[in-house]
Amino acid sequence: MNDWFDWKGTRCTSYGIRVTQQPEIIRPPERAAFTSVPGRSGTLTTLE
Repeated sequence: MNDWFDWKGTRCTSYGIRVTQQPEIIRPPERAAFTSVPGRSGTLTTLE
């Protein structure tokens, strides 16, 4: 993790700002549909 970032070409540390922690990356759950296919073993997985 960097303790700085650039804003309009200037590092935030030049303004006396330091990054102490970054937010967690939030990802939505994967949407999948499981379909049973007659005559076949297992299921067909369809992703959106």
